[in-house]
Amino acid sequence: MFDWPDYFVLARMLAGEDIECSPEARQRCAISRAYYAVVCHARNYLEIYGREAIPTDGTAHAEVPKQFARHHGDPGDDYSRTCTGSGKLDG
Repeated sequence: MFDWPDYFVLARMLAGEDIECSPEARQRCAISRAYYAVVCHARNYLEIYGREAIPTDGTAHAEVPKQFARHHGDPGDDYSRTCTGSGKLDG
């Protein structure tokens, strides 16, 4: 089971403190930052080219792939595999 306080240690490390954290915390951080980058880039693209407002609350994570599907076809299984059955990120 992942040691969630280690994620806080990673945050401190990324903020410049001279400490070490676990490889799992670094991997989880990298994955979450990559996911966030993709969702935000897609959201910005849709706002510019799709001319539809994306919600600013937590529903954007579900709304971005729906709008991509409407404008550009199904975004595919890659997005779906990052989520659990509840629609929330695995972890």
